[in-house]
Amino acid sequence: MKKFNIGDKVRLISGSPIMTVKGYQNYLNKNLKESTESDTDVVCEYYSDKENRFVKKTFHQDTLEKFD
Repeated sequence: MKKFNIGDKVRLISGSPIMTVKGYQNYLNKNLKESTESDTDVVCEYYSDKENRFVKKTFHQDTLEKFD
């Protein structure tokens, strides 16, 4: 079951920059030649001052908490 919606602000429970949920990871099933969306792997985006750009990373939803 999905815990977050696109646009939610989240961070890692262990601490991280504030990130924006971009969606859930899609996986390609090569046998069926179709894409399946994960219910647990969340794609997040945040701005990295160190890299001077936006970075997208995927995290399991149980490692994230909603930031208000």
